[in-house]
Amino acid sequence: MNRARLAIVEADLPPSARDLVRWVGWRGAMAIIREMPGARIYSPERGPTWSPSADARYARVAELAGERGADRLYREILGTIFEVPTCREAIRRARDRALRDAFDAGATVEQLCADHGLCRRAVFYILKKSDDADTSTARPADLGGQLGLF
Repeated sequence: MNRARLAIVEADLPPSARDLVRWVGWRGAMAIIREMPGARIYSPERGPTWSPSADARYARVAELAGERGADRLYREILGTIFEVPTCREAIRRARDRALRDAFDAGATVEQLCADHGLCRRAVFYILKKSDDADTSTARPADLGGQLGLF
């Protein structure tokens, strides 16, 4: 599946990803998240040139976000560690929106399965959900009825 086609909404991003967008811009933040998910970026108080491994990480961040973006990021996290978010939930929501939009535009379920690498059951499950369904606020199952007996 091609993630570049997905329209990720900023409201779906976790707070750390929103901070990254504010520091290095949308394009730089998405490049860092796509290429370095889960990586740790450490900015020592002495600056980014304290060891060969730090220089390599700084160079990679500068390659993805630009020199100005990398400088801003390292200044913002000075003396701390920043963990690059994976944004799995935001990517999943964007994929689900794209799948529903493609279906509404006339794509068949078989096309959606092939395009997104999903089975038919998963596609039908996604098509039944609404765009604003938020699974993170789902309440635990009500244990009333017969299940409450055990």
